[in-house]
Amino acid sequence: MHLFNRIFAFVCDKMLQEEEIEKRKNAEIPPAQMEAEMQELKRENSDMKQYVLALQGEVYGARLAAKYLDKELAGRYDIYLIYVMSRIGVNRWKGNLASSSEG
Repeated sequence: MHLFNRIFAFVCDKMLQEEEIEKRKNAEIPPAQMEAEMQELKRENSDMKQYVLALQGEVYGARLAAKYLDKELAGRYDIYLIYVMSRIGVNRWKGNLASSSEG
């Protein structure tokens, strides 16, 4: 039932949009109003382009941060392994790894 309501609402919205388009086609728009609407759309387009550029910059920065953190964590893990191997001895470490992979 919920899906039916959503589909029905979508169809009604689509019909209203089509009616609005037909009204606009049939109505004569004065050149001054048309020019004003065109300028408004150009300004909105320019704003959207700036917004997209800003979002692309944020995504690029986030990717760089993720890459840096990945390398940072990998380096810390290596340091931790070196520390553990120095504390318990490399031979015991290798023996623990071999016994854990067998069982």
